[in-house]
Amino acid sequence: MDATRDFSQTSQGGPRFPPSPELDDDEFYKVFDWEGYCNSTQPFDQPSPPSSYPGRSSPSPSPPRDLSRLIKDIPAVIENLSLQTELFGMRNPYRSGDDTGTPSDYSGQTPPDLIQGGSTSPSDHSGSALEHPEENHPSPDVTLQEVQAQDDEWTYPRTQPAKGAPRHYPPSILVPDDASRHQLPGRTSGLKRSGSKSIHDKRTRQLVDPVKTADVRKSGACLPCRVSKTRCHENGVCPTCRKAFPDHSHLACNRSTPAANFPVISKTPDVWSTNGREEEQLCASPQFHTGHPRQISILFSRNTAGPSLRATVQTYRCQDRSEDGGNPRKVSFPREHVPSHESLERWVEAQMLAEEKPDFRYSLQSFLMAYSHGGRGLPKHKLVEKVHKLNCFFRIWRTSSFWCLDPSDKLVMLPLSIQAQLRNIARSALNLVEYDVLKELDELLSQQGSSKAQEKLRAQEKGPVWASLWQVILIYRDLIVAFRAYLAHPQHGHEASHQAQYRRLSDGFFPLMSTLYHYQFRTRQSLELSLEWLKAMPYPPTAFRRSDIHQLAQQLLDGRKAMYTDIQSSQYEIDQLLCVFVVNHELKKLNARKRAPRPSAKSKGGAGTAEDDCENDE
Repeated sequence: MDATRDFSQTSQGGPRFPPSPELDDDEFYKVFDWEGYCNSTQPFDQPSPPSSYPGRSSPSPSPPRDLSRLIKDIPAVIENLSLQTELFGMRNPYRSGDDTGTPSDYSGQTPPDLIQGGSTSPSDHSGSALEHPEENHPSPDVTLQEVQAQDDEWTYPRTQPAKGAPRHYPPSILVPDDASRHQLPGRTSGLKRSGSKSIHDKRTRQLVDPVKTADVRKSGACLPCRVSKTRCHENGVCPTCRKAFPDHSHLACNRSTPAANFPVISKTPDVWSTNGREEEQLCASPQFHTGHPRQISILFSRNTAGPSLRATVQTYRCQDRSEDGGNPRKVSFPREHVPSHESLERWVEAQMLAEEKPDFRYSLQSFLMAYSHGGRGLPKHKLVEKVHKLNCFFRIWRTSSFWCLDPSDKLVMLPLSIQAQLRNIARSALNLVEYDVLKELDELLSQQGSSKAQEKLRAQEKGPVWASLWQVILIYRDLIVAFRAYLAHPQHGHEASHQAQYRRLSDGFFPLMSTLYHYQFRTRQSLELSLEWLKAMPYPPTAFRRSDIHQLAQQLLDGRKAMYTDIQSSQYEIDQLLCVFVVNHELKKLNARKRAPRPSAKSKGGAGTAEDDCENDE
């Protein structure tokens, strides 16, 4: 190989450093030992070639590890050659293809396609070493460590990944799925495994009639079969409901849940007010307030000593002045002084405390109020709190008229514009709380266990659930009674939509709530309610009114039989339906005499007692 040709091609390979025509041979050999460079490329066992330039003394050849001494005082050339190496991807000419495990593209020689007068793209020579294997020279007889000692991070950067490196994302950018698939063995050993058997190893359930089971799952089991864990029918009225309620099985066999019927109250018209349509117009019309705000006190009745709601009102006019003749006589709550839900709830609670009626309804409201305020941390407190709020807003909405003390402390009827706005606020709050209550009642269905045919509530939950269900039933019972009277009026009875809403409420939703109560408390044991556990069990100190809660619960239990008797004597259609689903069965269980167990029952294999037969009676 011609050394001059090699040097000229190497010099012309980089466009950034063209050869200088003014540099003669004498100046070149002053700064570069060409003979030593040529001798250093030959193996140690071959003699060095004779000097190609007469008159020049041939210095002794230097080993490859002394190559750095051959280059003197030409930092620009070194920098240019380094840049060319990085640009074209060239490797160290002393490194063979065996060092990296892949053959080199150039193998220590200049590619034949690099000719003088121009340069070509590196991609054109990507396969030169493989196409001409006979031109590859043998690698020098040096060790890999000796050759690598001459390299630095700029000459030959080591970019090869380590062996056994993971082939997934680095830990800093792991996604959850990738992290779960590439956990280290040491970390996965301490994790808790859900099961050693696969899905195919688990025992499959054998169905008696797969087609029938699929039909039942598609339509859903009715509420009585769902609570009692009984096989339901795929369509129509199931045999369980026909046996339990022969004359009303079509009402009891309901396949929906309480929350699935939401909303209920907001679907009904305003059946309490005598001026319902006018109140709706007053709430929908725009208001332009004028004058100065005034303070008034709103009362439930004419009794001025009763609890009052302090409110701020202001006169306003409508957009069309022809409606009021230009005289703003109407008043309402300003936007910044609208009564809050909390203030309305406190107002109703004060009214409950002022009534003090010795009946079941008063004891029920008092118990729920005491449990809501003083029973935080106790079982089913959230359900009781929601039901108590529902009852408070329902009492405001069902009141057809209010009284007030005007700014001059004169007792007058509350203006219709303020009354409409007050009842509209209560009805909006009812819509919000009703959904929360129905969702809590749905959880009673999901808490039914599958280990027994009849799952009983825990002793600590029976009292709050029993009272909450009765309060909800009485609220919808009063709504149905008022709705029936509303439809009896000639002005509203001809509307078909109202008739459909009444049937949906009386024949659909109310039987559903009654059936839910019946299957929660259908045995004598479940009806034996007691709150003695409040004195013994260590509950949080927030339950500071345990004695009041226990006393009100006892009054409530003592008055339930009288309430049941009143319902049985009622002439309302909805009360007769309530007797069928709840009252008659519950009175039968409460009046049943508790008998002592037979002495030989245990010795004969546990035949059971009369009390057990009463509990299992449907």
